[in-house]
Amino acid sequence: MTFMRMIDSNALKNTNTTNTVVANHRQIKLAILLPCQILSIICSLFVFINIIYRPSKLIKSIGNHFILPLLITSFIQVTTELSMVENYLHTGIVRPSTNSYCLFFNWYEFSLNGISLFIMLWASIERHIIILSQFVFQIQWKRIVFHYIPLCIAILYPPVCYAYLIFIYNCVNNWNYYELLCTAPCFYQNKILGTMDWLVNIIIPAFSIALANLLLIIRIIHRSTKIRHNPERIKKNRKMTIQLLAISSLFLIFWLPIAVTVDTIIRDRVLLNDNADLAASVLVVS
Repeated sequence: MTFMRMIDSNALKNTNTTNTVVANHRQIKLAILLPCQILSIICSLFVFINIIYRPSKLIKSIGNHFILPLLITSFIQVTTELSMVENYLHTGIVRPSTNSYCLFFNWYEFSLNGISLFIMLWASIERHIIILSQFVFQIQWKRIVFHYIPLCIAILYPPVCYAYLIFIYNCVNNWNYYELLCTAPCFYQNKILGTMDWLVNIIIPAFSIALANLLLIIRIIHRSTKIRHNPERIKKNRKMTIQLLAISSLFLIFWLPIAVTVDTIIRDRVLLNDNADLAASVLVVS
């Protein structure tokens, strides 16, 4: 009897220690995120003010059109979605602790991340067209088909896709309000859907952005040798390339590690049909 009490006492101490460590980790994350959030909001407001006073610089060049929706999406994410995450980090529980809020929280998180990722993906692909086939967008119907429609798809696809997967797909959610995002939405329990989501909406776009930028550099270097007689065009191409590389590099610093980790988790656990553990692991990564 005494031995059993000692075991229970040790188990209780271990549980308390674990809870304390987790709480400390949350507070550390919160302490890091809050200053970054404030700085991000200030910088975003500064950029928006400059856009308002000098809109022609952003609107006139078709190659800059992706910047505005990317800025707006990031601003919404920093001011709203990040605040929802910080609320969880502060309290240790998702509030309000309801099914509808957890559904919205997951949809909102996945949609905003997806919009940013697909806008950046299309911008990386479109830059090839702008620099290497610059006369394409001078024709109105081509501008609509190859510029505005893909950009609209990049913005609309993630929220529509996740609206179906999270709100419409028929499954039962087992929420844990003490986990970020209330753990994973139930569509991850479907092995095919979960794998397709990670491949199509995370891994392929992230690596495609990196590949598109690498190919762009190679093509620019190769093409520069053929248009040495046109220094103005070389300078313009170099400027657009540097702009895209600067934005996409910052973007990939955060997305490539997630994509690599998710890919490892998929190969290690999906093949073992460990869907519940897999979903939880990916949420921890992201």
